[in-house]
Amino acid sequence: MHIKVGTRGSKLALIQTHSVVDVLEKAYPFHQFEIVVIHTQGDSNLKPLSQIGGNGLFINEIEQQLLDGTIQMAVHSMKDLPCQLKHGLVLSKTWKRADNHDVLILNHENFNEKGVVATGSIRRKKQIQQLYKDIEVVDIRGNVDTRLKKMKEQDLEGLILAKAGIERLNLDVNYKELPYQQMIPSCCQGALAIELREDNIELLEMVNVFCDETSDLEIQTERAFLKEMNSSCQNPIGGYAKVEKGQITFHGLFGLDHLYTACCTGKDPEQVARQVAKDIRKQMSGMVYITGAGPGNIGNVTLKALEVVKKADCILYDRLIPQKLLQYTKEDCECIYVGKASHNHTLKQDQINELMVQKALQYKIVVRLKGGDPFVFGRGYEEVQYLRSKGIPYEIISGLSSSIAGPGSLQIPLTHRNVSNGFHVITAHNSKGEYMDIDFESLSKSKETLVFLMGLKKVKEIAKNLIQHGMDENMPIGILSNVCMESNQNQFSTLKDIQNESISVSSPAIIIVGKCVSYHQENSKLYSGKTELVLPKIGKQKSRLAALLDSYIVHEIMVSQIEMIPYKIKEIPDIILFTSQYGIDGFFKYIEDIRKYSHTKFAVVGKKSAQHLKSYGIQADFIPSIYNADTLLNELIINSDQTVYYFSSDKKDEIDQLIDKCNYHKVSVYRNDPCLIPSMNVKYPVIFTCANNVSLFLNSILNLEEFKEKGVAYSIGKKTTERLKEFGVKHIYEAKQASYESLKELICHHEN
Repeated sequence: MHIKVGTRGSKLALIQTHSVVDVLEKAYPFHQFEIVVIHTQGDSNLKPLSQIGGNGLFINEIEQQLLDGTIQMAVHSMKDLPCQLKHGLVLSKTWKRADNHDVLILNHENFNEKGVVATGSIRRKKQIQQLYKDIEVVDIRGNVDTRLKKMKEQDLEGLILAKAGIERLNLDVNYKELPYQQMIPSCCQGALAIELREDNIELLEMVNVFCDETSDLEIQTERAFLKEMNSSCQNPIGGYAKVEKGQITFHGLFGLDHLYTACCTGKDPEQVARQVAKDIRKQMSGMVYITGAGPGNIGNVTLKALEVVKKADCILYDRLIPQKLLQYTKEDCECIYVGKASHNHTLKQDQINELMVQKALQYKIVVRLKGGDPFVFGRGYEEVQYLRSKGIPYEIISGLSSSIAGPGSLQIPLTHRNVSNGFHVITAHNSKGEYMDIDFESLSKSKETLVFLMGLKKVKEIAKNLIQHGMDENMPIGILSNVCMESNQNQFSTLKDIQNESISVSSPAIIIVGKCVSYHQENSKLYSGKTELVLPKIGKQKSRLAALLDSYIVHEIMVSQIEMIPYKIKEIPDIILFTSQYGIDGFFKYIEDIRKYSHTKFAVVGKKSAQHLKSYGIQADFIPSIYNADTLLNELIINSDQTVYYFSSDKKDEIDQLIDKCNYHKVSVYRNDPCLIPSMNVKYPVIFTCANNVSLFLNSILNLEEFKEKGVAYSIGKKTTERLKEFGVKHIYEAKQASYESLKELICHHEN
């Protein structure tokens, strides 16, 4: 058999591979072994591993040749392998590993504890800084010879490397061994990985003959720990296992800003690794609140839920939460949408579980925000089980279930002493999304109200089964869609008639069956007697316009989020233009010294921008008579020799098209990124404060055609109106001036 063995081309990699091939050639003289050098991404990209990510960096190209049959075997440093191998590949059992300590190579006879040390590992950097408080650590990449050369050239105090590599290269260097108490090594350090195709059974058996049982148990434990922590080179992680008399003792290390360690002893590698990982997570994790946000309307949110939302460092939120609730988060709170609609999951449940743990290790307070109640068909307990298995502390905050709030919003009593002495809540689907095996015989004979969740597609089948099992065919049935939300829709019928009717409402919906349904009040007010408006807005902070419209109910929908961008300019301009408050904020966020701009004139598009500029201590030199970009540029006198800088977003806007006769430079200081907007049916007038919001919002609504014909749109100005007309909206009312005050005046006049 001719066996090609793949490896990287570094001196150390070739020495390691030759050591394996030499053993195999002696044991199997009738087989031919050929070493094939393969260049990997990690050999050419010399950026720090923390920046480019290390999983598979030194092996991907080698593994590909294994899979396509170009080579039959590969030899790697075990610590370079990711926890999960590619499908179709396996590792042999581990041969005897070399010494797994780290060592500090000394450049001078006397080590200066306030000098500069180099390493390419975050783990080593964090630990050496704990050992020597005044040491400076710099990044270094390259093979061992390259690193030693850089140490000499840059006159560094030292260099941290693996002892196994030094010994395999037989280098004559002065070094200090770092004991485990001072430097927990990389998991699997000192061990070689022999990788093959899983169907190459004969070669696998040949290689496994040289297994070292002790080393194999150690490596199983350390790789299990890596997998359990789901780690990459972005996080400091390390560990070492020692086996004595069949007992495994494993010390693990993991961290973000700080390092945490734990130790466990046992006989099973995976159980030992899992316990160490669990103990570390207990030390470093924040609290996860599994929180019910109620159905749709923010008025259904409990005070306790609101309290944790305000404190949260990170929120993982579902599709059906009240979007207004996100306005109460801290400015630096990370909000991640993980919503699930039918056959359209942003993240699978397993991924959400992993993300909760990941964020719990990163933040003090994480809120898993779920519509309704997390324990009423909300997978809340599944998430609790996962957190518990990982050692993450958690707390449950119950929420109002749509099965109760929905009927109540239409004055449907689930219980009534003359009609129903109880109610059942049933899901129409199981955990796999399949139709549930429902006991229709018992339900049909029951005198209680029936509430079916997640059953809209099966409503006719549900009605048919209830009749077949003895329920009165004239029993009232109600389908309530988007309960407690401004986009709610309802359909009422009987079990008999619903089977021949088209279903006119959309998901999510609840189905109610029982005599109590006949008490419904279709026109009952869900919120109050106030006029309701919808306001697509930028960012999660409460809009100033919504505050101005305090006599109305304003449903704010976040359609985009602002992110500031660092910038640099080459010269001090004669004029700086601002057409938004975000441009002003972006300018001042990264400014080094405002005194440099003492001779610069500042121009703004309107009075509110001028007020915002003044809050930074700068008086606007120019404000146009009408609040728009055209007037700004027509009235602002700019000489041809003047330098003008325009601070704006990274997207093309109207001023880009209008300025063409001066020394003009655009500086992008903020990014306006679209947000994922929950699909909805819009029934109320919509206020548009910019053209971009028109596109983002109208492209997301379900009843666009209806809105174009019947909907009311309030526009802040000409550009916004033009965009509404492009969409075909017929009923547009434009403010006299491009200001919130003018918009308020328009709305008050029209709505009253």
